[in-house]
Amino acid sequence: MHEVQVSANLGYLSGGTDLPEDGRDFSNEIGGICLIVPRRQTKKQKKPDTIPEEELDKEVHVKSIELHKGDNCERHHTDRYECTESGEVNGEEFGAELVVRRGDEFLVTIELDRPYDKHSHHLNIVFKTGERPLPSKGTFAVCTLNEKAECITDSGGHCWGVRLVTQDAYCITVAVYSPPDCPIGEWEMIVKTVVRGQTGSEEATWYYECPEDITILLNPWCKDDAVYLPDEELLKEYILNDSGVCYRGSRHQITAKPCYYGQFDHVVLDAALFLLRKGLMFRSSSSMGDPVMIARALSKIVNGADSNNGVSTGSRDGIHEDGRDTTASNGSVKILRQYMEDPTQPVKHGQCWVNASLLTTVCRAVGLPCRSVTCFCSAHDSDLSLTVDKVFMEDDHGDPVIPSNWLTADSVWPFHVWNEVWTSRLDLDNTNYDGWQVVDSTPQKRGDGLYRIGPAPVTAVKSGDVEVDYDTTFVFAEVNADVIHWKQTITGELTAIRKITDQVGAELCTHRPTGRPYRGAQYYMLEQDGELEREIITNNYKHEEGSVDKLAAVLKATKIYNVTTNPCEIKQQGSLQIKIQKCDDVVIGADVAFSFGVTNRGVETRRVRTVLMVTPTCYRGVLRDTVHKYRFDDVDISPGDEKTFTSCLDGAEAFEKIGGSPVKVNAYAHVAGDTTETVEDECDFTFHIPSLIFEGPCRCHRNDVISVHVSFKNALHIALTGCFLDMEGSLECEPPTTNPLIMQDIPAGETYETEISLRARKSQRRKSVRELCASFYCNELPVINGKYDIELDV
Repeated sequence: MHEVQVSANLGYLSGGTDLPEDGRDFSNEIGGICLIVPRRQTKKQKKPDTIPEEELDKEVHVKSIELHKGDNCERHHTDRYECTESGEVNGEEFGAELVVRRGDEFLVTIELDRPYDKHSHHLNIVFKTGERPLPSKGTFAVCTLNEKAECITDSGGHCWGVRLVTQDAYCITVAVYSPPDCPIGEWEMIVKTVVRGQTGSEEATWYYECPEDITILLNPWCKDDAVYLPDEELLKEYILNDSGVCYRGSRHQITAKPCYYGQFDHVVLDAALFLLRKGLMFRSSSSMGDPVMIARALSKIVNGADSNNGVSTGSRDGIHEDGRDTTASNGSVKILRQYMEDPTQPVKHGQCWVNASLLTTVCRAVGLPCRSVTCFCSAHDSDLSLTVDKVFMEDDHGDPVIPSNWLTADSVWPFHVWNEVWTSRLDLDNTNYDGWQVVDSTPQKRGDGLYRIGPAPVTAVKSGDVEVDYDTTFVFAEVNADVIHWKQTITGELTAIRKITDQVGAELCTHRPTGRPYRGAQYYMLEQDGELEREIITNNYKHEEGSVDKLAAVLKATKIYNVTTNPCEIKQQGSLQIKIQKCDDVVIGADVAFSFGVTNRGVETRRVRTVLMVTPTCYRGVLRDTVHKYRFDDVDISPGDEKTFTSCLDGAEAFEKIGGSPVKVNAYAHVAGDTTETVEDECDFTFHIPSLIFEGPCRCHRNDVISVHVSFKNALHIALTGCFLDMEGSLECEPPTTNPLIMQDIPAGETYETEISLRARKSQRRKSVRELCASFYCNELPVINGKYDIELDV
């Protein structure tokens, strides 16, 4: 890099804060021409003399800069990023980059053309980022070399600093300190040397621009950073773990989808910083250093719902245009690479679990501790009434068995996945709100006019402090709303037939911090043994149902919500009680049995009419067409007695009409001839689809090629066609390929088996556990997920 000589106004080139309004880089504009520019003059001043050539030659000049990438990256916990290693991607070679974290020192060695003399040489270092760097925005800083040997970080300062560490012949090694609140991103480093004239009225300045930018990230290891996380085990999970799991399904039938976040993969860090700049409208400012604004910007730009050309766009019914299920994604890396090829075109399609994985990736990439959270039975309270209203219209027989999707915009999603980020809330001036914050990149409503939610303090949600920024009002309803079932008569009259207080927010969970790839089961029923490595965090969001604390939180929240009737005051009447039996583990293609019981709690015999309905839904809880409706014969039920009703759906018929969709089962009962006394119960279930099985060695050497056995059982009565296997992770096929593995059709009832050759990618040399996340596609079934990981003998 050539040194550039400039003479200019001492007010800003010597380190003062009187910068030009446009923040221009003079070295770029003049290209190496030496200019002599006088200081500001008053009318009485004379034109200054030109600096003699012999004085200019005495000043020290920079020849090169060494960034000590290996040592600096290891110190700053950034040596896992592939961009910090020299290597090759898709046949293109690339050099190592320096990635550091703010609030800590990094070493730089400056080679000079002569020994450095602090008494006669004037050396400053300039740092700037963005197109219009200004000190007032925290995007421009000038540091004078500090001769003291003490560590700058010991002072806990919030200013840039440079101190001399060692001096050896023509080289000096300095420690650069970036403040713990500085904007993150790519910073330019410029070494400035100054020669002043004998009269002090003019000066000549040389700039040496470091040929490489320095990337600065958030620092959760630094006590002065707002994202400081003091637990090393949590840092291993929420910053350093590049794979995880997303929990889906229903409360009683949980599926675990392994995902590869890949925040250290090549291109991902560049993508994360690009998205942050795009989310902040490409305006360089102090917001680039504020974790709250960073989380808010990233949650907005991950989705493309606001026509902002975000990363992904959703499909409300969960289906691609080509008929494939949107559960396809194995992780974030392929999506981000595709997006960065053309950032004007969002990737199709991203549902809540896809966006949550993307947000986890980009947050961890920039140093913001992040985890995905699944809320089973998540409420969409459209009118902020703290109730989710579901209306059932009467059919021709007077039975309230036609659920309406259009009478109310309220809904309960079987599950919804959002994120939590860890940060202090310096903007709230209340340390009670520090810690985990809810951030939702697939929100059910707009926040400040955009599709984003949060950060909302989890502690504020639990205590009912819904006026706290951001969007805490909506999050509180997502986990606390009561569900009210209404019956609408032919005349339009609405009658409450059921209130459910423990459905919404039934369980909230996240991956237990293990610091390694997911190794649990892929399917689990609460009534059976199983291990999903999940950490249940429901108590972080809400008090125990029926407790005094829960009531106090709800009452506090109702002062803010649009509540005309306290949902706690709604009472149910009647002598009938109904209870539906949850479906057992139902393998797709098998017959399905449904059962429910009706109890007479009154003192008189009741003649009861009952109806059962089975309706597939999309994952947003929106009902589709009913596929099974059975009206039972009227029966007499004596006081205190219970009658059981059963119905069966043929497996082939169920698969043909339902496929792999979630299913809502509703049972209704009322006194024959008197629909004023109606009871209803419901349950959800999903079909269990056999897993994709990977079997291979547990350990290998770094460069070994291993053979892994892959198998899948077709449990259907028909063949599976159009089959292929897509994979993503830090294991790669041998020979390497990004193309899916095409598979033959799998006949009904048979098992497909094959062998694939894998090896650990050469990059990320410090990563000792390698993983693979896979998706099996066919024309007949939803996407089927699989996983495999292996320990490397380093």
